Amino acid sequence: MYLMVSMAALLLGPADPGAGPDREAATSPPSVYHGNWRVLAADDAGGQATMRIDIQHSPGEREGTGSYALYQPFCDLIAGGRITGASDCDLMDQGGEMAVRADGRRMVITFAPTADGAEHRLTFRRSGRSLTGTYRNADLVRAVRLERAPE
Repeated sequence: MYLMVSMAALLLGPADPGAGPDREAATSPPSVYHGNWRVLAADDAGGQATMRIDIQHSPGEREGTGSYALYQPFCDLIAGGRITGASDCDLMDQGGEMAVRADGRRMVITFAPTADGAEHRLTFRRSGRSLTGTYRNADLVRAVRLERAPE
């Protein structure tokens, strides 16, 4: 046993006494916006996710961080048509970082998925446990809703 412990200490090195959180560090609980979400067109009875967004946000913070992944139905969303999941566009399977601003009742997400770098915006309002809002780009405004993504 002593030989195994000594060998492990030799291979791993001494423990770093400065590693880990500081004693004074306080962690913040996640906000109602924190987590993994599916973005759906409000008029899509089939419930196909147009994109997935992952948000990191704490209560009282004005800004959070996030990332997105676009799915095939996003092509229908930006075209303004019915969500079929059969459209084709160069945005399928794209993803990236997004800016998140939030308060107790409203969240605004901006991202730039297109090659021209144009801003796309998601705006959501909280109503009880529901989050509904709009997707907006330079040519279109469309009603959307958020659903928690299954784990």
